[in-house]
Amino acid sequence: MDTELLKYNLGPGVEAFSSRRESVLPYPVIQGHQVHDCRIAFIDRRGLTREDLEGYDAFITALPGVAIGVRTADCVPILLYDHVGRVVAAVHAGWKGTVLHIVCRAIEAMAAQFGCRAVDMRAVIGPAIGPDSFQVGEEVVERFRAAGFPMDSVWSFRGQGDGTPMSGGHHIDLWKANRWLLETSGVLPSNIQVAGIDTFTDTSFFSARREGPKCGRIINSIKLNCIMETDRILLRPWLESDAPALFKYASDPEVGLRAGWPPHKSVEESLEIIRTLFNNDSTWAIVLKETGEAIGAMGYGPSCECNLPAREGEPLIGYWVGRPYWNRGICTEALRLMLDFIRGNTDIASLISGHFIDNPASGRVMGKCGFIPTGETVIDPSQGSETPIRVLRLELTRE
Repeated sequence: MDTELLKYNLGPGVEAFSSRRESVLPYPVIQGHQVHDCRIAFIDRRGLTREDLEGYDAFITALPGVAIGVRTADCVPILLYDHVGRVVAAVHAGWKGTVLHIVCRAIEAMAAQFGCRAVDMRAVIGPAIGPDSFQVGEEVVERFRAAGFPMDSVWSFRGQGDGTPMSGGHHIDLWKANRWLLETSGVLPSNIQVAGIDTFTDTSFFSARREGPKCGRIINSIKLNCIMETDRILLRPWLESDAPALFKYASDPEVGLRAGWPPHKSVEESLEIIRTLFNNDSTWAIVLKETGEAIGAMGYGPSCECNLPAREGEPLIGYWVGRPYWNRGICTEALRLMLDFIRGNTDIASLISGHFIDNPASGRVMGKCGFIPTGETVIDPSQGSETPIRVLRLELTRE
């Protein structure tokens, strides 16, 4: 479908996609005003606009939760992820940028700024004009030859043609040219994905050569997910593949009873919850490193839908863990991780939470993390229980 994002699997630490013609972006993506050159911008804060990024064709960031992207309509988008150093890049490589070796320069910039190594990088070459469609003049061929490309691999001459669009003449394979640049920079061949989608022939993507230069643009985005870890657990975004594990633990009525939600009835219901309620930047799966299984959830969000006496804009925290992992300190460990993240990445001043009075263990978790009882108890019908809830608050301090 023209609305579906083309998603790439670069590992659980990152999200990457290319939009189709009718796609709706799932979140804001920082983009620049590209000029087919090789300037590179380091993105060190949220909210930058295209006007802020005038004249840049590659973007690099180490900020979790900040999506960066490049705009294409036949040019080659390249998305890079250093899974060790946790740095990402989005590169716009038209034929001019390819001749300028822009992806090599981006890799060099990642190394210089963050100490990244090419062998730790995973790369995607997204939808772009394909070798059968990219017919060029002799002057473009000579530019590639002068730039040192292996011409036997990236160039072909196809004679007079048969009269159909783009048949005959000189052709350049931009996919192979940029793959060659990635490999010569040290990216492992096994770590390079090529979408293999020709934007000139696939009408679900924009193509300036087919539609004219004023056509829309494909947004090719990459974003570091917020991942936190200790020796025992990690917090990472929920994956659709977590649905069986979520159902396994969330179908236990004792778990939902203590957390204030009904038990899950099917794997399909758990999958839908991952796609909706858990699909945000402030909800994480609690994953046991030993098994790689999601065993619980940790998150924060608006408190407006609950009956707790929250201050204006004050987020509510929530968490749970599967019954086999009760009384092992996992929720305390996970909550401390999330609080460190909130202190370091947000300007949130305080958090509110609560626990049913017949679930004192949850209160002990909060107390160990600095939450203090407000002295209030409330009944919250939205939690599906008439049991009083003891209210606690944490005033966030930062050094």
